Amino acid sequence: MSEEKVGVGEGSKSGRGEAPSSGECFQNRLDTYYIATIVYVVTLLVYVLIAGSIQGKRFEVAWEDPIVYLLIAFSVISLVSLIVVGVRSRSVTIEPGRLRFATRFRERVLTAAEIEWISFRRERRLARDRVVPLARIKLRDRRRPVRLRFSSFERSGRLARMLRDWATANNVRLAGRSVGSRDKRVEAGDRDED
Repeated sequence: MSEEKVGVGEGSKSGRGEAPSSGECFQNRLDTYYIATIVYVVTLLVYVLIAGSIQGKRFEVAWEDPIVYLLIAFSVISLVSLIVVGVRSRSVTIEPGRLRFATRFRERVLTAAEIEWISFRRERRLARDRVVPLARIKLRDRRRPVRLRFSSFERSGRLARMLRDWATANNVRLAGRSVGSRDKRVEAGDRDED
């Protein structure tokens, strides 16, 4: 993937054995993975029941049907992705003076001094997709910003508000297209009135 995920990049490789100090922790959401797995498995079962045939006291499954193989593949892929995401157990903890991005296997702690700016924006993957709010965190020692997709975590609205409040409280610059473009429009409007 071209986009970088938080919690899997560089950083200290300490485990998550110790309890986080004061702060609020946001865990990765698994509901979409559960729903996808259940939908694929139920669809597979319903299709097998409809496409199968009863001969005497035996039920014959139509294994020659490519749709059965396709549904099995989707069911297995969604189950594997559910297990992988569940095992990784990503979390974001907002503490006074630092942000903690953690998985089950590694952890990265960012202080306000390491962050150049945080940009809050809405992004679409495809033209017809819904708009997904995210934060881009530009680190001083890294060329590309880290993306934090709020909808991937539980209590996403609270996470976005707390991250914005944390940035303001720690004097981290809030960047974004809307702020800069509005300032330019206001300046242009002021010049036109003179």
